[in-house]
Amino acid sequence: MKRKALAQVRTLTRGNGVEKDSIHIIKENSSTVNCEAITHLELNHETLEKQQKGQHQIGDVIESAAALPKIIDKLSTDALKNTDMRKAMANMLLSRSDKGFSIHAEEFEIEPLSKEFCYFQPCEPCQGHKKTTCPACNGQKIMQCNKCYGRTTISCNFCHGNGITRGSDGVEKQCNRCFGKRSIKCTHCQSRGSITCRKCNGTGDTKCSTCGGVGVFTHMIKVFFKIKTLFEIDRASLPHPAVKIIEDKGSKLVKDGHIKIQGEPVKREDGGLAIQYNVQFPYTALDIGINGKPFKIHMFGFKAKMLKVSNFLNQLIEKNYALLIRAANNDGNVVAHIRKASKTRMIGEGLLFSVTMRPKKAMMALKKKFPIGASNELIKDIIVQSNKALINISRKSHFTGLAIGLVITAIINAAYFFLPVRHIVSGLLGETIALTAIDFSLILLGGGITMMLSKYMAASPLKKALSPLMSDQQHTTFKPINHNSQWPAFAGSVVIFIIMVALTTITSAVTLHWIGF
Repeated sequence: MKRKALAQVRTLTRGNGVEKDSIHIIKENSSTVNCEAITHLELNHETLEKQQKGQHQIGDVIESAAALPKIIDKLSTDALKNTDMRKAMANMLLSRSDKGFSIHAEEFEIEPLSKEFCYFQPCEPCQGHKKTTCPACNGQKIMQCNKCYGRTTISCNFCHGNGITRGSDGVEKQCNRCFGKRSIKCTHCQSRGSITCRKCNGTGDTKCSTCGGVGVFTHMIKVFFKIKTLFEIDRASLPHPAVKIIEDKGSKLVKDGHIKIQGEPVKREDGGLAIQYNVQFPYTALDIGINGKPFKIHMFGFKAKMLKVSNFLNQLIEKNYALLIRAANNDGNVVAHIRKASKTRMIGEGLLFSVTMRPKKAMMALKKKFPIGASNELIKDIIVQSNKALINISRKSHFTGLAIGLVITAIINAAYFFLPVRHIVSGLLGETIALTAIDFSLILLGGGITMMLSKYMAASPLKKALSPLMSDQQHTTFKPINHNSQWPAFAGSVVIFIIMVALTTITSAVTLHWIGF
């Protein structure tokens, strides 16, 4: 473990102002840690219930929902008493690659214990009789005649209710159908004013719409049993730095071989089930001398995982980091400061990441290179200060590229509007949407040219400043990110386009059909 610690420290410090021979062990305190841990397995359950019309036997039939809690309690008790079932529940965890170690507050379904039940309940509206009072006649079996509306007579359709008719000679005479009474007996209800209810056919009741006429519902319940894990470890037996990593990542540590465990099922005093673990791993606390300064490192597990490490890189790069800050503040010769600062590998990596990646991605990349030995604040500050320093280097070239690009954009716009270019295009296309699209494409063309020139010219001083840090391949594929080239390039292109359009309108050099005035 001591050799692995030295190897990892030497890897991290390489190129960061430390000679290989200046790293040595001052003090070593190694031991093998043995401790106990336990995972309690609590048996819980969930129910899934649905109902269906009719009587269907699914699983075991019970009297009612009220009987279910006692049945579930008995199933739980019997499962914990059953040796085979206890063994099956324990093996669900022990058969895993991590043996269920350090798994806390997670649930696992026990399929063999799942069970289905059902009970039957009469339909409430019809009380199991399958029929309900007819809503149309309210059980009276008859309903008002829908032709005479209970009056027993209807208007005479021969004389249209006038009582008289006019003959072919034009003479009025008494209606020989209603005899002047204007109404006749209703033939639909035989002058009774009511008819047999059509909905129930005179029975007074209809098929229950709630249950579909079956009179009963089947309530189906599926009970899922689950074990819930409650993990505990003897914290007092563990080195303090190891407690959190075991509780947070214990299962991964077992999978990766950092710690060894032996687990077996045990019966708790209350009759419950648990898995008892014996945990073993090597642990070493080292005092390492780097450039004559002592730093503490804690090594953990059979693969020598560094747990708690002093931020030794913060101190080792302190001098060159100050140069990077000066470059970021534009204090003195920025290029010279960057070249001196980048001789420290950590700062050099940060500069290369900053020039080719977005800040957040650059921070992640630098953290991956230096996972320990440097504070997160230092990692973040290196990227922030690197970005500022690189902007200082490329600012002049960046603005020069913008200026040249915008001049070219102005020339292209002037040529298009004031020379015969647009007139020729208009003659070919006419005043159409296509011509409008070509007009406005000048904005994209000018913005694109300006942005590319700005990025190209800004890349040159960046490449020159960072050249000592780059490999041959990086020299070839070097594509810096210019965070500030897009919006000014396109904003400038828009302004130039508007000015040219305004001048064109004032001078009437070209008639722009889409302006609208």
